[in-house]
Amino acid sequence: FDRKWGSRPLEDDWRRSNKLSNNEIAEVEIGEDGIATDIPEEDLDRILKGIPNTPEEIAAANKKIEEAMFKLGSLYRDRLEKNRKTVTTLEDLLKRYPNTQKELDAWYYLYLAHTDLNNIAQANVYKNKIIDKYPKTTYSRVLQDPNYLAEANEKEAELVKYYDETFVAFKSNQFKMAFDRIGKAGQLFGPNN
Repeated sequence: FDRKWGSRPLEDDWRRSNKLSNNEIAEVEIGEDGIATDIPEEDLDRILKGIPNTPEEIAAANKKIEEAMFKLGSLYRDRLEKNRKTVTTLEDLLKRYPNTQKELDAWYYLYLAHTDLNNIAQANVYKNKIIDKYPKTTYSRVLQDPNYLAEANEKEAELVKYYDETFVAFKSNQFKMAFDRIGKAGQLFGPNN
């Protein structure tokens, strides 16, 4: 110790270079309400520098908190498999931000977490909320028809196979065949494909 640090007095936090000595600590008056009344303006500005104070800054900060809470809840579920933490975090999110855009995703994660915790009654509450409020979403369809996801994956595999075959025809200079297949894609797989 002496070789590396030299002779040091025996005291707490001896490595801190910016520590204040007892002589440098300013006397602060405490008011009746327990709040310091004699803080210099420059110290107060330094302390409050990062705190949002306009409505836009507050809204931006709340949006960041909302996003972080959702990511934390989904992280607990997906990566850490801590379903109780998922429930706590996402239910807190829904209480703090009742109009969140992540409501559907949060409900689905809560459904999954409660299912894994064998809390079927609470899982059914979230299942019914999803089906009632968001009936045309993939989550709702999966909850109502367990085979829906397998069927959707099968249709996706057919689409990928059709695309691959069309691309092979194009690469082998069979342009007429590739063009005809492109024309049929809308009829076979819908206008969005």
